[in-house]
Amino acid sequence: MSNVYTIPAHQNFIPTLIEGLQDRLGDDLARALILLPSRRACIAVRDAFLAGAEGRAMLLPRLQPVGEAAIEDVALDPAAAWTLATPIAPIARLTTLTRLVAAQGLTFEQAVRLAAELAKLLDELATEDVPIERLRDVVPAHLAAHWQESLRFLDIIGVAWPALLAARQMVDPASYRNQLLSAITERLRDHPPRHPVVAAGMNGSIPAVARLLKVIAATERGSAVLPGLDLEIDSSDWLALGPGHPQFALRKLLGIMEVPREDVTPWLAPDKAPPEARIERLNLLRQALRPAESSEAWAGSRLNGPKALEGMTLSVSGDLNGEAMELAIRIREALEIPDRKVALVTSNRHLARRVAAELSRWGIIADDSAGVPLDQSPPGTFMLLAAHMVAESAAPIRLLSLLKHPLAVAGQPKGELRRIVRAMERSILRGQRPASGLEGLIDFAKAHEPSEASSDTLQAIITVLESLATHAKPLQALMKSEQAAFVDLLKAHLALSEWLCADETGDPTELWSHEAGRTLNLFVAELFEAAPDLGIIATSAYPAILAVLMGQETVRSQRPGHPRVAILGQLESRLNSADLVLIGGLNEGVWPRSADSGPWLNRDMRQQLGLPPAEQAIGIAAHDFVMNAMAPEIVLSRANKDQAGAPTQPSRWLSRLTAVLRANGRLEEITSDKKYAYWTSSIDAPKGIAWPAPIRRPSPRPPVKARPRVYWATHLQELVRDPYQHYARRILNLRELDPIDAEPGPLERGQVIHAAIDRFLREYPTGQLPDDAQERLLAIGRTTFATLAAEPRIAVLWWPRFKAIAEWFVTQERERRGVVARVLTEIEGEIVIPSANGELPGIRIKARADRIELGKSGAISIGDYKTGVLPSNTDIRTGRAPQLPVEAAIARSGGYPGIEGEDLAELTLWGLRGGEPAGEIVNPTMSSRKAIMTADELAGRARNWLERLTAYIEDPLTSYAPTPRPEIARRGDGYEHLARLGEWYGTDVPSDADGEDP
Repeated sequence: MSNVYTIPAHQNFIPTLIEGLQDRLGDDLARALILLPSRRACIAVRDAFLAGAEGRAMLLPRLQPVGEAAIEDVALDPAAAWTLATPIAPIARLTTLTRLVAAQGLTFEQAVRLAAELAKLLDELATEDVPIERLRDVVPAHLAAHWQESLRFLDIIGVAWPALLAARQMVDPASYRNQLLSAITERLRDHPPRHPVVAAGMNGSIPAVARLLKVIAATERGSAVLPGLDLEIDSSDWLALGPGHPQFALRKLLGIMEVPREDVTPWLAPDKAPPEARIERLNLLRQALRPAESSEAWAGSRLNGPKALEGMTLSVSGDLNGEAMELAIRIREALEIPDRKVALVTSNRHLARRVAAELSRWGIIADDSAGVPLDQSPPGTFMLLAAHMVAESAAPIRLLSLLKHPLAVAGQPKGELRRIVRAMERSILRGQRPASGLEGLIDFAKAHEPSEASSDTLQAIITVLESLATHAKPLQALMKSEQAAFVDLLKAHLALSEWLCADETGDPTELWSHEAGRTLNLFVAELFEAAPDLGIIATSAYPAILAVLMGQETVRSQRPGHPRVAILGQLESRLNSADLVLIGGLNEGVWPRSADSGPWLNRDMRQQLGLPPAEQAIGIAAHDFVMNAMAPEIVLSRANKDQAGAPTQPSRWLSRLTAVLRANGRLEEITSDKKYAYWTSSIDAPKGIAWPAPIRRPSPRPPVKARPRVYWATHLQELVRDPYQHYARRILNLRELDPIDAEPGPLERGQVIHAAIDRFLREYPTGQLPDDAQERLLAIGRTTFATLAAEPRIAVLWWPRFKAIAEWFVTQERERRGVVARVLTEIEGEIVIPSANGELPGIRIKARADRIELGKSGAISIGDYKTGVLPSNTDIRTGRAPQLPVEAAIARSGGYPGIEGEDLAELTLWGLRGGEPAGEIVNPTMSSRKAIMTADELAGRARNWLERLTAYIEDPLTSYAPTPRPEIARRGDGYEHLARLGEWYGTDVPSDADGEDP
């Protein structure tokens, strides 16, 4: 009789294993050695033993993990330790491979990522017992050139890597594990133990483990207990199993063990069978996941088990946020039942973290057992931010991200640095980027006029920046050189990071605290040992190399979580025995992951080497899915959109299951209760009001005395086009913050061009222009464009346009100088419109004219420069673009200093775009070269318009409603959210919105 057993999927593995151990071993239980696949499995079995003892003293068997074997853990043969080579540390392996790959002519950023892929291939080769030397025979000459290129990198691990390991007397980690398991296997074969040895829960996907199971099962006191071997599957289907089937790995294991499936028996006696419902569910899953060759049987199959769907629910959410919230609600609901254990099993780490975050609102701690990559942990992120900040010359976003990080203290009292950094952001880091580097920021801050920040706060900002520059100087100096030793960069980087984390006493302990800090501490220690392997690197690659190296490390929480809630990954979920299992993220490409042969080998190459097909990983994932789906209650969950909002496809297993149920007309039986969708959508909805609550368009009517009495011409355009924006900006004094590190846009382009022309005309206000006028204008332009030094690429794009504008402008100016005596530039003027209310002062209307030409005949012309799209003549004449008409009205009333009593000869718009043509001059009083009105008439109309506007402003019933005329209103102005535009636009019209413009 065979010593190979199975615990069917319809039985809870751990309780069934313990019950069988107690029945079979009796008094020998305490002397037994139980081999399990992982430390988590050992802990779960230990806890189950103790729970069953109900407080009574008992001697436990020895529980030992095999999948995480190490000399200090697997002490089956202490003497074997002296015969094994030392395993190379993963970080040391990655740094050495990076150096070898970089030697092939790649950048270090490329090299470190390719090195990580080579390390995975090394592990796979070692795991499958494939000699590295066989790689040279796997790429035939007739294959495509890119595969021949792959061979060049495969030579690294086929030739250079083994020689390097031999010189160090080390082996790869996977090879070390194989050697250890082989030593244990030989020990058991040559010296069979006198105590019971039970290997349980392993699927034998690692050949060395499979050989160990074979030897254990062959000993007199050994037993191998396989998880979820299907003894009921048809023989024809059994022989047709493909790599993607849940039973394929177990069939392969039985082949290595030389045990026919017929010789495998259940671990528990038949009289201890589980409930009928679980047997029927297993039949359903067997039917749904049957080999593709026999899937046509779905059409004629009948799901006879009435209890097959008992305890099964299918939940489909709209997006990942909704899925996370619904899963959290289900977990919270399940905890209302005493002693009920709940497990969320998912391969989607985004989903796992979001569910954990949602559970925290109820005080439920349930950390993701799969852990968090070190580079995504708080101290890891902090270290990377410090590296990027220096590498990118203190770019504002990088600088703020670093200084706002919770670990950043910089020796300040608690909360003080945060206050200073907020002031720094508002006062000097919003808008265009100052000069590059910390020194440039310090100079900019010193020259800054206190506005957003008081003088004391500004001094505190300067002090922080100066301290940061001092401590960043060593790393900054290294980064400025093209190459540097990695170990020197790491030392300088670490010194900066510790200073930033140090408290008032200079203690940087917080950086190394908690699980993530301790993991970072070990990582840094190992990295210092491995750093010499990298040698001299390109300094620009340092942050990328560090990020990849950190990404290889995992931070696992050690804080005690809720005793009845677990969030598990695929590997961690093996041997799970929760009462309710929620299987989340069941989308194709997530669970299972796509079959990927990797960047180095195609399918034929893998077959030549003897590596398993990539689909085998899908089969193993399918087995994990089935084992979890056999819990007493399960919820199969997915979302129609992923975290990026992209559409998703259901997992192949879910698609097969729903196809079977649909064919049997029973799909509706597992549809989720609508109450969960309702709870999900309403949990954060406002309480105590009808929702959605309809609102009307806001129509504020501020007191007349609160309304401005001084208006610039640009304010009038704002008032006409969107009164609510004017109300928020000019009356409530709400200003939208400039973007951080904003790129120069149309406004800045207009400013530099206006500034250049203004200076040019001030130098040459009268008479004919010099022969080299164009060169002089360009020289002035270079000075004004120097303000864009922090954005040289923008300046490069705009400069050719300015050159074309300069040539066109000088030509026009020469022609006009024949009738112009003097050109005035950037002249401010104003006009006062008397108030209709005798108790109020008049309203002052101000404007700045870009150019005023004093003609030799005594008449004047007003011009306005536009570097963007010119307003239409209709908008100008009707007041929708009032700038030029208002300037004319001011000139007509003598509102410009030193220009009194002259007649208006012409109003012009100067389009300065630098295209083809480079510029144009438009007269808004003309249409199709015919005069519609004179400039003086337009100025008179503007005066009348201003008087009506004054009455409109002073009317207490005037409301400042948003976009009263949508066809002329600006959209995306930064004030739409204040007006709650999305809640009423298109559904509501205010009572006074149908009137004419003032």
